[in-house]
Amino acid sequence: MVEITIVVDNRVGMVRDPYVARHGLAIIVETDSSLILFDTGPSANTLANNLRLAGFDASFDHVVISHEHWDHTGGLEAVEGTVHRPGGGEETLDDDVVVTRTFEGEYEGRPMPEQALIVGDVALIGCCHFDLEELLGEYEPKTVIGGLHLMGAPEEELERTAELFREYGVREVYACHCTGLSESAYLAKVVGGEPAYVPMRMRF
Repeated sequence: MVEITIVVDNRVGMVRDPYVARHGLAIIVETDSSLILFDTGPSANTLANNLRLAGFDASFDHVVISHEHWDHTGGLEAVEGTVHRPGGGEETLDDDVVVTRTFEGEYEGRPMPEQALIVGDVALIGCCHFDLEELLGEYEPKTVIGGLHLMGAPEEELERTAELFREYGVREVYACHCTGLSESAYLAKVVGGEPAYVPMRMRF
């Protein structure tokens, strides 16, 4: 069994006190043999506070950074573990746990290399500055968790994203962070799942 916990997200209204909500993302993956942190949120204080409340210390086997934006790397100094940054090829961390190859994304007209984490048939995505269809086609996840960069997106883009999920066999979407709350709710309604929040725990 794998347990996945959202420990940092920017949705204040969905955070249970005394968890701290900040613009950013951090997700914990617990397997039978490894403890992995996917992204670290925007600051050490935010991450340390929420880790403590969720029952975790600062020690991880692996710390996977999806991309180099501050709201995903700001908490790095608060944790220990082998850090995996974008820029390399696919890397296996544990049974059925794989850091994807680096996808060539873009943000505000500049290159934004980004990687995701695949846990069995679950994909963890930081911000999806890359072509989502590439990941869905290569790794064929059934569940997607994380940021999809859809906040304020045109209705056509949101509908197209839902179509992609259905086309590639995704059954559940637990979106958060840069996806937007209404957009996350739409994807959950059309595809399945629900908007993610701190301290949401999921078992697969």
